[in-house]
Amino acid sequence: MVKNKRLLILSTFYKNKGPIYDIPLDLLTQVSKPTEEDQEYVCLNRQVGIVIQLNVDSNNTNINTALGNRIYISADTSIFALHWIRALTMFKANKKVQNIP
Repeated sequence: MVKNKRLLILSTFYKNKGPIYDIPLDLLTQVSKPTEEDQEYVCLNRQVGIVIQLNVDSNNTNINTALGNRIYISADTSIFALHWIRALTMFKANKKVQNIP
């Protein structure tokens, strides 16, 4: 779910709880499918996997991932993965257009 320029990853098991992850989309630099190296390193299927790369500096304590500036997400289906990759790519493209003086 996207809300207020933030990607909220919700749990399918705990529907009454808050989001599991809260990712600020202003830091979004790239969205892609996992590479072969990603697939081996984090055991993520290319068909349902999504890789989100963020522009995170070392001083930002709000965003801390064990894998650096990359977040790996597994969608429920390949169709959902494609939907999210396209939606996040459009968000990134619109963000670039809005920053042009």
